[in-house]
Amino acid sequence: MNIFKRARIRYILHRHAISHGLWLGIEGNLALFQGMTAVEKAHLRELSTLFLHEKNFVGAQGLLLTETMHLIIAVQACLPILNLGIGCLSGWTDVIVYPGPFRVSRDSTDEVGVVHHQEQVLIGESWSSGPLIVSWADVERDILDAHSGIMW
Repeated sequence: MNIFKRARIRYILHRHAISHGLWLGIEGNLALFQGMTAVEKAHLRELSTLFLHEKNFVGAQGLLLTETMHLIIAVQACLPILNLGIGCLSGWTDVIVYPGPFRVSRDSTDEVGVVHHQEQVLIGESWSSGPLIVSWADVERDILDAHSGIMW
């Protein structure tokens, strides 16, 4: 990593740090922190800070997002890349949060050229070029049931 990139990261971590009270509040309420070392938690906090700084959160269908909601989504998004770095989540900016499951309609063409229309109800979706789309109701359910198997 070059010197300018490191300086930018240090600047973001210093100027846009997650407040201590907010961090302690979610750390005490999320089961995913159980079994993590202090070093892993500190690294997750840094990654989450960078995620929050780089991503634009949008509430869909009138959902008003709070700072806590942003942080919970950031922590869950950063956990899988804990040992890989924030670069794994670059190339896109938007996080769209629906209040609950959402419906999508898509047309797809099969190998012989027939177009199929599909309607699906989803709780989340992502593409390598973004955005990340999640259902807040399912994020909350996952917080309450750490063994549900739903993970980013």
